[in-house]
Amino acid sequence: MPPRTEAHRAPAALQVVVLEHNDTLRAVLRDSLSSRGLGEVTAFGQMADLRQHMTQHTPDVLVLDLDLPGMEGLDLCSELRTRLPDLALMATSAQLRGDWRAAALNAGADHLFAKPVLVTELVAGIRRVLNRRAVRLPHAAAKTVH
Repeated sequence: MPPRTEAHRAPAALQVVVLEHNDTLRAVLRDSLSSRGLGEVTAFGQMADLRQHMTQHTPDVLVLDLDLPGMEGLDLCSELRTRLPDLALMATSAQLRGDWRAAALNAGADHLFAKPVLVTELVAGIRRVLNRRAVRLPHAAAKTVH
């Protein structure tokens, strides 16, 4: 069997990026989203790798670990929302306080998922956001996920 790479292709045109510091969770999210036909799923464990990737690629969906060591996830969330207003931004965090949820949403996350992430819930959230945006964005209609 050939070795698995960090990027997996599916027939859909969506570009999905996962930024998750935990190796196991990153692999599970990458493989699970890919197997559910969400498009090309690329996963990174470091912010620097994501930033490098985004110099040449603009994702449709970002699953963002707000608990990355050495960075302020809410600041990144806000920055990405400003730069990419149509990005489906799915935040994840082990912090479950109500004020943290509100802060993540106010920073621009479309949804905050508690860790450990339920993949079925994450996929439903991604589909909901993409389908809602497809109504507003004519170019996104081809990327609607069912």
